[in-house]
Amino acid sequence: MIMHDLKAVFVRTNKTAGASIEQVLLGRNTGWHDAARKLQLQLSRRLWRSYFSFAFVRNPWDRMLSLYFHYRRRLPTQREYIPPSTTFAMWLPRALSRGQRELLFRPLWYWVSDPRGDQIVDFIGRFENLQADFDKVCRRLRLPQQTLPHLNANAHEHYTTYYTQEMIDAVAEVHADDVRRFGYEFGA
Repeated sequence: MIMHDLKAVFVRTNKTAGASIEQVLLGRNTGWHDAARKLQLQLSRRLWRSYFSFAFVRNPWDRMLSLYFHYRRRLPTQREYIPPSTTFAMWLPRALSRGQRELLFRPLWYWVSDPRGDQIVDFIGRFENLQADFDKVCRRLRLPQQTLPHLNANAHEHYTTYYTQEMIDAVAEVHADDVRRFGYEFGA
């Protein structure tokens, strides 16, 4: 999302508090997700370099579980609906295979990098340090610090309780860039 008034670009990645961040910055939730490489094309090179760009990332194992529960809350008529009979273990292999084709399922490194694989976002906050990292964004944008609301939250046990070793390895393989570049580990 390009915010000309703030001279900023928010790269909203999925299941990383994007709705909460938009609520504070815009007063509304657009629900719109675009990768940095696409947003960069909407600005001149000069503007892209002069604007502050930021995104948030999340542990890939935690994010995949959050996606699962998010889509389970949907109605049968909505896109990406997951029937109650579909377990996380049943859903995960299909979701991981879609990650190569569909933006919302791609590893988060894709969202913050250019086609060469170089990071093009100025600041990457972590979902695990959400409020502290959002406070950094507010300081950089010269905005008053505000407590983020907890929108679109999913109630479930800690993500580690849902995984088998095979599932852990599958996420690590598909999301290898996130694991390596952001230093994520299962259970950490």
